[in-house]
Amino acid sequence: MANLTSTIIDNRNASPQVFSGINESPDGTPSGTTTTSYVNGGRLRRKAAVIATGGNQTDGATARFFTVKSSDVIHSLLTSGDALLGFSDINIGIYLTDGGAVVSESLFKDNDTGMASATVREERRVGADSALGIETLGQAVWQLAALTADPNVTYDITWTMVASGSASGDIVTEMLYTAGD
Repeated sequence: MANLTSTIIDNRNASPQVFSGINESPDGTPSGTTTTSYVNGGRLRRKAAVIATGGNQTDGATARFFTVKSSDVIHSLLTSGDALLGFSDINIGIYLTDGGAVVSESLFKDNDTGMASATVREERRVGADSALGIETLGQAVWQLAALTADPNVTYDITWTMVASGSASGDIVTEMLYTAGD
């Protein structure tokens, strides 16, 4: 069997060595010119926010947790919450900041029905509980939103309560990411 190496290892072994920088694609071009970006050696950062639901949510209400740049690469998006009976349909996506319009209401999750029971750190970035597949790992937020170029804007990670119920409790979102700046 042949040994396999990534572009990062190939670049390291090249003579002269080739830089494998942050947000560089597998072929060495900047991420803005390809559909897949990889983060090589960037610092992993974390954001987390808790919102207390007061029992008076209405269908269509939003819960905005924190801001992310369009150039950031999200590695993990985790949700947790108390058992919130009646929370039978929640979408997790992105909106423009400062009360801005929806960009993709269900980018990370469509029709999340798991909040009726207590949840702890359920992965929403990729996998069975996400709207995104493994092929999107390493892509910047603007690429996840299917844009053709980085608009250099900020978005809010937002829950949209399609069927919210009237339960009170805490909802939490955590994000591990690499800044795209």
